[in-house]
Amino acid sequence: MNIPGNERAKSALSSSITNMNIQDMNLVTCMSRFCLDKWQDIWNCCENSKLYSIYNTVGSVTHCKEFIGHDSIVINRLLIGHSRLTHSYFLSNDDVPVCETSELPLTVKHILV
Repeated sequence: MNIPGNERAKSALSSSITNMNIQDMNLVTCMSRFCLDKWQDIWNCCENSKLYSIYNTVGSVTHCKEFIGHDSIVINRLLIGHSRLTHSYFLSNDDVPVCETSELPLTVKHILV
C-alpha cells in the first residue's frame, strides 16, 4: 500500500495481452548478441589469463581443420604455453625450470623466441 507505481502495476495485470509478431530468427539473433556481449564483459576482466592473451574475443575461436585429434591438442597446449618441459614441476614438486642461458623461467614462448 502507498508504494509509488503499485497501482499502475496492479492495473497492468488486469489489462489484456497484446500479441506481437516477432520473427524467431530476430529474437535468436538478438539474444545471442546480448549473451555474447555479457560474456565478453566478463571475459574482459580476465586480461591476465593465458587464454585471454590468445583468444581475447568471445566467440572468435576458430579451429584449424588441418589438425585433428592429438595434433590439435598439442597445438592448443603450445598456444597457451603448457608443455611437459615447462609445467612438469607442478606434479613433481620441483623448482620452476630455468633457461640455462638467460636464467629466466623456462616457458614455451621463451623457447620459441
